[in-house]
Amino acid sequence: MKAPPKKRTHSLFTQGACYFMAMPRMSDGRLLPLVERFNQLLREHAVFQQAFGLI
Repeated sequence: MKAPPKKRTHSLFTQGACYFMAMPRMSDGRLLPLVERFNQLLREHAVFQQAFGLI
């Protein structure tokens, strides 16, 4: 039998805000994967493709 899913202690917005505030102090090894993944997610959505074009 599976254990019930754990409750999230912080909202996704709060988690994102924590990461955003920590970015200036992050090493490049931790920061680069976050920025690359964010870039990938933006490029996958048509709204951002239209807004930013080929940038």
